[in-house]
Amino acid sequence: MVFNKSVFLGEILRNFQAKSPTKASAIVSKEGLLIASIQDTDFNEELIAGMAADMLVLGEKTTYEILDSHPDKIIIESKKGTIILIPAGNEAVFFSVINGKNLGLVLFNMRVAAEKTKKILDGT
Repeated sequence: MVFNKSVFLGEILRNFQAKSPTKASAIVSKEGLLIASIQDTDFNEELIAGMAADMLVLGEKTTYEILDSHPDKIIIESKKGTIILIPAGNEAVFFSVINGKNLGLVLFNMRVAAEKTKKILDGT
């Protein structure tokens, strides 16, 4: 069964990458472990996975303390690109690095991919 999940998660990433202008995309556990990834650049995947999980936890704690809610997404913008994290269920986050263009398209496609990821990881 693990093999099937791995295949399906890889397919979700490939489909997302085909529809969205990204530099890198990954599915990361909330503990910071890399589940699946696709990248066009040389990132240290394990380091990035850990930092993505940390960003999500920080965003969740901050949003909960200030707004008594949970974030739908976390976006970090810079002059060189944009990092986006969208929760994919209770155990994972969908992570992407884009060049800053077509943010609306990428967000739409990420939401779809995160929901598919959640269903696969939850077994529903």
